[in-house]
Amino acid sequence: MLQDFRAGIRTHGKWLVVLIAIPFAFFGVETIFFGGASVEEVASVDGERITRMELEQAIQRQRSHLLQRLGDIDPSVIDEALLRGPALENLVATQALANRARHQGMGVAPPLIAKVLSDARIFSVEGKFSQDSYLVYLRQMGYTPQTHNRFLTREIVVSQLARGITQTAFETPQTLSRAIALLEETRDFNYLQIPLQDMRDEVQVSAEQIESYYRDHEQEFTTPEQVVLNYVELSQPRIADQISVDEETLRERYQERARAAEAASKRIVAQIFVRDREDDAHRAKLAQIEGELAEGRPFGEVAATESEDPLTAEQGGEIGPYVAEDFPPPLRKAIEDLEVGEISVPVETAQGWHIVSVVREERPEVGSFEDVRESLRAEIAAEKARDRYAEQLAQLEELAYTSADLTAVADHLGLELQVSAPLTRSGGEGLGAEPKLVEAAFSEPVLEDGYASSVIELNGDRALVVELREHRPPALKPLDQVRPQIVDALESEQATALALERAAQLRERLDSGASIVDVATEVDRDWYAHLDVGRYDQQLDRALLEAVFAVPASRALPATGVLAQADGVAVYQVKGINPGNLDAVPVERRQELRSALAGASASREFSAYQALVLAAADVKVVEAATETVP
Repeated sequence: MLQDFRAGIRTHGKWLVVLIAIPFAFFGVETIFFGGASVEEVASVDGERITRMELEQAIQRQRSHLLQRLGDIDPSVIDEALLRGPALENLVATQALANRARHQGMGVAPPLIAKVLSDARIFSVEGKFSQDSYLVYLRQMGYTPQTHNRFLTREIVVSQLARGITQTAFETPQTLSRAIALLEETRDFNYLQIPLQDMRDEVQVSAEQIESYYRDHEQEFTTPEQVVLNYVELSQPRIADQISVDEETLRERYQERARAAEAASKRIVAQIFVRDREDDAHRAKLAQIEGELAEGRPFGEVAATESEDPLTAEQGGEIGPYVAEDFPPPLRKAIEDLEVGEISVPVETAQGWHIVSVVREERPEVGSFEDVRESLRAEIAAEKARDRYAEQLAQLEELAYTSADLTAVADHLGLELQVSAPLTRSGGEGLGAEPKLVEAAFSEPVLEDGYASSVIELNGDRALVVELREHRPPALKPLDQVRPQIVDALESEQATALALERAAQLRERLDSGASIVDVATEVDRDWYAHLDVGRYDQQLDRALLEAVFAVPASRALPATGVLAQADGVAVYQVKGINPGNLDAVPVERRQELRSALAGASASREFSAYQALVLAAADVKVVEAATETVP
């Protein structure tokens, strides 16, 4: 393993030393004196300190990982306090492994750290290491180049130690054979079903049972606590809808659009290039090209067949937008004298001869004034609404605090006093879909003290203030209202119990030697037979398949069982157990299983090794640091 490090250093060469020096060029030598979280110790492993800053950085890494894995979720739902314990445990385990690796003579060459930095996509811009990206990352994560260097060193050496253990894992042919015998095992079984619906016809629910169920399950029939709110809403889009924009302002904005489109217009230039030749043969070719163009042959076709610049010839001669600085002086004058569609005479430059044309002009589409009138009005209104919204938001915040109720707030700001639909603590439709609003509605000042809430801002362009209009405590629903629900539940319970009783009787008949054909005939049920079914079959009911394969292979056959299902009860009979055959498994499948078994074994071995290392390490956790660790 250490030899690989040495080989890597020789391979990457001296330029890597330059890269590893990048952090020092940015920041200089690390400050001698530190304070705060940088030095505050939360734990130590064999004398190696773990600081509070390192713990906070580990928490942020875990938080970022969760956000990436969970996708589009509200970051505020991640409680960082719950991450502290796992983060600290991970830091302790990593430090213990790093200490063991160094004790065994392992290390990380500085050029390898440089290579990791230079290859990291997060620091790459247009395929090259970006100093700015690196600086931004360090600032965001609270690192200095030196502390980040130490972090990378520790992670790499632990990774190398882990690979040294896990990559030595292997599985014997006997282990693979036993695994295939189990995983590729098939079973033969029969089963019949007793539908719950049939049993429902045989049960009778009494009034006493209904009343007893109602009393025993009151929580199920209790309405949730609800509130109805008065609220006023300040909406930036609504303000914009009320703003009128005069004709003069609209036309001024249209002219701005037109001028911007003119400034953004691009003249697309194409060329036919011919190299200079000592025997003047180029003159004949230029004359031929001019003749073809004069006869009306499209410029792009002539460029594709005659131009001696292969890059532009493939594009019909197109060079791209005209930017004066990109062209030599002779070509600049020729291009600037051309109108769209015109073709120049041959122009000589140091590279050769060029026949150029402005093939088209590209400019943003503005449209007529009437076409864009409404979009201009909306744009200007939205700009004005932003300022008015900010002004009214400040007023709303003050009035919500000083006014007696929301009626006064609504009157002062010219807003409508609205009434919400009932909301529960778990939310609801409309306003109930906004967690911040629900939290405010059930807060002590609003719910118990009767005050208006503070301003609740939503989406950056909408704000509300709410007050309690009606509080509806939890209430038990009348029995008559929930009677059908109770009857259905009781019928299901009794039908299931009756079906299980019948299934147990049928199972006894099978266990006494009766065939499933005879048993099914006696009860007038259909029965089903399945042969050579694998444990991962996708056609059969998953629960039934799991029950069939839960029968121990050592059990005498036939073996029977009963399984309660959503729509009935099944009675099954396992007739045969057929172990998987190694020779019958395709080579690719064998290799997949071998790799999976080796991976599982490697994981177990590394976990065991890590446990031994931690058991032998001198780990100390500072009491103050553990107070917030769950």
